[in-house]
Amino acid sequence: MLSSKPSNAFFKWLSESNGAVYSDLQNDIHRYQEGDLPKTSVRIIRLIYSQGQTQEIVENWLSNIGSICYVCRLERTVTLLGIEVAICESENFGDLSVLSGCDDLIVFEVKKRLPSLNQPGLLVMDMDSTAIQIECIDELAERAGVGKAVSEITELAMQGELDFEQSLRKRVGLLKGLNESVINELCNALPLTAGLIDIVTVLKSYGWHIAVASGGFTPFVQHLKDTLGLDAAYANNLVVEKGNVTGELSGEIVDAEFKAHVVDILESRYKVEHGQIIAIGDGANDIPMLNSSGFGIGYFPKLQLKVVADACIEKFDLRVLLFFLSK
Repeated sequence: MLSSKPSNAFFKWLSESNGAVYSDLQNDIHRYQEGDLPKTSVRIIRLIYSQGQTQEIVENWLSNIGSICYVCRLERTVTLLGIEVAICESENFGDLSVLSGCDDLIVFEVKKRLPSLNQPGLLVMDMDSTAIQIECIDELAERAGVGKAVSEITELAMQGELDFEQSLRKRVGLLKGLNESVINELCNALPLTAGLIDIVTVLKSYGWHIAVASGGFTPFVQHLKDTLGLDAAYANNLVVEKGNVTGELSGEIVDAEFKAHVVDILESRYKVEHGQIIAIGDGANDIPMLNSSGFGIGYFPKLQLKVVADACIEKFDLRVLLFFLSK
């Protein structure tokens, strides 16, 4: 049975500097600064939320853990909020379903060393449906009047009847004759995923390198690179002649394996520790890239990717990524 203690008293204490122990719940809660956890053999979860009213649910849950626990605030320069909760390894967190059922709360159990925001790092992002809200080839297909045909080819690829390169070449072939101006117009109207500018700004302020590796097309990743000041961008080259798409590709195909290779290339180029490399994507095509990184994140991921990711963002937006970093 959950207690019905008044809300916010605990969080008021946590945000103030006086008093190392909070004793008004059924168990003692010890405050610590992020990175200075006084215990080593512990289980850790992080709670990320956006509204103060969620604090009442968290406080009730904390009061029913039944053992001493340790809590710190996760201070990030974004509007989301976060705390880290640690208990002895031999204890348990009680009924986590009370938390996971809350629409305004992400529960993340820390099971491996987290990349550190304070150390040099590398973030490699998928573009379509991760860094931006759309699938660029679908948008181009609609403008070319071949949206249905492209969708049917995509479905064959998803069913395993076509591999990525076959699927890509068939879809690009249907874009033959599309005027280059359509590509330029779409570049200038790319809908950035919420939180993208926030994480790029924060990571760059800490000296991180940021790149995009996409199975999409170079004009779009180059636009992102130039607009956001990214360090590198990889995608497929659409051939354009006399102002129109020829329906062909040039150069090496950026498929799942190439995206994984990008991680290796940039790890060597920037001399980043492997544990400081994050990859984020949404689909099965991103699995090798995530597996090549030190910490893989699924962004509203397909099931195949979700099961291999170290963490998933399935609520809020890209700002959550900052709470998967230590500090």
